[in-house]
Amino acid sequence: MNTTKVINKQRNRYNHSSACFEKSNISFCGQLFANPYQGIVKRNNGIFFIRHSTKMFRDDVNWPLFGTYLKARYKDTPKVNTYIYGCSYGSEAYTMSILLQSKFQDESKKFFPIQAKDIVKSVIDRDIQSQKKHEIITPTAYNYIKTDLKLPLEEQNKYCKRLISGNKPAVVLTKGVKKPIIFEHANILNDINSIDPKNPSIVMCRNMWPYIKPNVYDRYAKKLYNRLALNSIVVIGNYDYIGDYTKPINKKFSDSLIKAGFLPSTCEVGKHIHSKQLIFEKN
Repeated sequence: MNTTKVINKQRNRYNHSSACFEKSNISFCGQLFANPYQGIVKRNNGIFFIRHSTKMFRDDVNWPLFGTYLKARYKDTPKVNTYIYGCSYGSEAYTMSILLQSKFQDESKKFFPIQAKDIVKSVIDRDIQSQKKHEIITPTAYNYIKTDLKLPLEEQNKYCKRLISGNKPAVVLTKGVKKPIIFEHANILNDINSIDPKNPSIVMCRNMWPYIKPNVYDRYAKKLYNRLALNSIVVIGNYDYIGDYTKPINKKFSDSLIKAGFLPSTCEVGKHIHSKQLIFEKN
């Protein structure tokens, strides 16, 4: 497939990013359930439709501040695992690849591979294929790399490059951004035991917990705490912190993390006024 066709296909994907699976497969993910306010819709034909609405440098996190936090916490740590659950179409994995490489330069290798996982196999299949092709990024993401991360032009070119598709310019990720990432089909509820318990880990599981039944939050938070090595962190999203205020009893995954033994970090990277605290530490 030529460059123009690939880029046009990518543009169409950004206009409609989604995945679906049959009701009979719901049991695979264990405790997943339909929560309409968070984008899971049950159609009349029994299909559950999941919207994968994610983007690079998602704006609920102060990414430069998060990078500074990681630099201070792990500057003397020889090996750190990086896990991203609910990775969808890879935007957060690509964001972390750029953030870690820009902050740690050659030492960023100690965070690799970035293990990006999602419960929907078709999404992971697409992610694996995209690593071999051009991965277009939005102008917003490109501007973030230029302005918010304050990277010089020479370093910007390490992470993205401009191409022309017809009469339209496009920005694509370089191989150096994509190469450290391993995409894998997995469900966090069944995958915790695969986390390396010997070295500290960064576990990104952001904005996915509203999809999971609240009555299992405590159990999986404790299981995660027991599995992780000291100096590990869990990073959640703003929806995981504020929970669902439409419910009479609003159970939040952030509360379960604290109950399990994690400590809220003093570094408040959340940009939303009600969800400043998104990092939880095992010290």
